[in-house]
Amino acid sequence: MATKITVGYKFIPTDKELVFHYLIAKAKGQPLPVEGLVNECNLYDDQELSKIFSKIRTKSKLYYYFTELKKKNGKGKRIDRMVGMGTWKGLSRGKPIQDNEGRLTGRKRSFDYINRELSEHSVWDMKEYSLEGVSLEDDQLIKVSSFSLVLCF
Repeated sequence: MATKITVGYKFIPTDKELVFHYLIAKAKGQPLPVEGLVNECNLYDDQELSKIFSKIRTKSKLYYYFTELKKKNGKGKRIDRMVGMGTWKGLSRGKPIQDNEGRLTGRKRSFDYINRELSEHSVWDMKEYSLEGVSLEDDQLIKVSSFSLVLCF
């Protein structure tokens, strides 16, 4: 059962907490520890980012959401990161996130939004948490090789 948010609560999770308690729980179809803090959003939509984010009702400037990655073609490994007329440009290859025993449990990558047509160019940045390359010894976890769900903020 999910916990309710109390007055004064601030959501400031660590990388490990986001992967373990949210992304892996979502992948297993388990309830999230606190409902309503990480929502679903189609980030790779045809709309511009400002329109996508205007639908999210929050006072915070940080949005935590799950989104499905879009592949450039059905069988390939390359991800299509287009959104509206812009794209997310990767800034690094990613940082591994490990459990307490040093096993890889997730990966964190940073992106900047690039759209030279609009004033939104370089205004947005994103952190993406994925299970890419993860081999967890848990039979309840769905097949990670075909897994396309990520947690972003």
